[in-house]
Amino acid sequence: MMGKQYNRMKQLAKQNILRAEKTEVLNDDLQQCEKKVDIIKDACQKTVKKLSACLQGSGQDVEKRTRKLPHTVLGQSMLDSGQALGEDSVFGLTLGKTAEIWTSIGQDLTSHERGLEDLVITPFSGLLDNEIPSIMNLKKRLNRLTLDLDSAKGRYQTASSKGIDKDNVTKVEAIKEEMEQCQFKVDACKDTLATEMMSLVAKDSMMARCLVDMVESQAQYYRTVLLRLEKLIPELNASLQEAPSQGVFGHALEDHLRLQGRDIASPLEMCICWIMELGMDEEGIFRIAGSASKMKMIRAALDANVELDMELGLEHAAAGVLKQYLRELPEPLLTFPLYQEFIQTMTIKDKDQKLQALWAVINKLPKANYNNFRYLIKFLSKVAKRSDHNKMNASNLSLVIGPNCLWSEEDGGLSMTSTGVASTIIENFITHADWFFPEDIHFSPSSSKNNSFSETTQSSVDMTDHPILPAVTTSNAVPDSNLPPSPGVTITAAHPSPSQPGSVPASSSPQIDTTSPMSHHLTENKTSSPSGQKHMKRRAPPPPDSEAGGLERARSLERGLKAPPKLLPKTSLRRVNSSSYKP
Repeated sequence: MMGKQYNRMKQLAKQNILRAEKTEVLNDDLQQCEKKVDIIKDACQKTVKKLSACLQGSGQDVEKRTRKLPHTVLGQSMLDSGQALGEDSVFGLTLGKTAEIWTSIGQDLTSHERGLEDLVITPFSGLLDNEIPSIMNLKKRLNRLTLDLDSAKGRYQTASSKGIDKDNVTKVEAIKEEMEQCQFKVDACKDTLATEMMSLVAKDSMMARCLVDMVESQAQYYRTVLLRLEKLIPELNASLQEAPSQGVFGHALEDHLRLQGRDIASPLEMCICWIMELGMDEEGIFRIAGSASKMKMIRAALDANVELDMELGLEHAAAGVLKQYLRELPEPLLTFPLYQEFIQTMTIKDKDQKLQALWAVINKLPKANYNNFRYLIKFLSKVAKRSDHNKMNASNLSLVIGPNCLWSEEDGGLSMTSTGVASTIIENFITHADWFFPEDIHFSPSSSKNNSFSETTQSSVDMTDHPILPAVTTSNAVPDSNLPPSPGVTITAAHPSPSQPGSVPASSSPQIDTTSPMSHHLTENKTSSPSGQKHMKRRAPPPPDSEAGGLERARSLERGLKAPPKLLPKTSLRRVNSSSYKP
């Protein structure tokens, strides 16, 4: 044995140093097969190593393995946080629902990773643990046998060259027999090695199938996760859309009112109540800018639906926040569809007809917009009545509020022309607030539905089928000193025409001046509303007409004629109560 080792080392030295002849046992095909085996070995090793690194779990205990996954840990943390916040918080509700998904994804991932182990890691590891080592051992054995063969060949050639004496012949025969045995062993080992290598190369399709199964398993895993997420997303969006605490600034008015169960927007209501409590006599209210930090605090409180204590110094900030809220509405309070109609009313020169035109347009507003606009105008009217103290009359208020209530969809309110017209429109509403909105409003903060105001006058807001214009007529009623000056009209009641279901006789129909440039337009659009809008319809105050006058008007309308408006050239705007009227 030691002699064989010595001969191998000697032959190896000759081949490496003296460039002795080396027997090539493997032909070209087997050499190519040998190279492919080496590549397969390298590919399997890298795949198993890198794929194992991708697996986030380990071990055979499924429950323990799942519990240690980052997905499961994240899900449990989110679940704990969601329970702490409670279902009253949309964030807490979302945390709870998302936690369930992460936990389910962790379970799916454990199942998926175990499948990858069975599909790829186990077969490839089998090749690396069995077939590849066997081939490597055969290659080493073949190398040793080849060295033995080359050594025997060298000794045989040396012995043959010394002569043919009796002792030398015996030695040559012994070396020759040894050389033949080495050749036999080399051939046998070569055949075994070739068989093993070709068997491994023949498993090329099997190894490819393992990878295909891996990809299919991954696709199925991601499909399962995707289905879970797609099912969850609508639920989360629905919860988010129905959340009352999603902020108010920049959100649609109707959505805010619906989610919080209100009639009046919370920024409008709270800021107005603060100003009425603290700043009605504050000089320059709505004109002087408030503290930026105070405004940010109020905005944050309103967005978070958190109540703030009223304190001095907040009045200007509250006024600024109110203007910001109106300006940041996606659609102005007086709406985009009615923009042109409001603008057209300003082309009417006759003041009485202009007021009637504004009355017609304002009654086309959606209910939510109408209620909030009425709330705002009634408040601004009270502010204007204290202009001796706050220096903010109707004109001044309209300059700062008007552009925030009405602007064009095209120019975004940047046009100076539209800004001036909007201010003029709002000034008319502030000046004649009690004519446009005769009902009283109680300004008090509330957080429940139907929280905006209570009506205590005899006139009530009635939701009928169509907006009604106030008639203009003469009256001997005693002027109300509490109402502001007007262009010289006195309103009377108007009721639905007989063509409307549940209507009253035509003698009480509204009167429109047919000579007005807007009369034809108003008549055509009397029952129309902007596309997609749910407009509010209301009934005008009770009529103060005498019996004779009402009868004459009824007969006129029965003949298909409209009674002309009866104007008072130098009277005050007033709401006439039928019980106090004396013909």
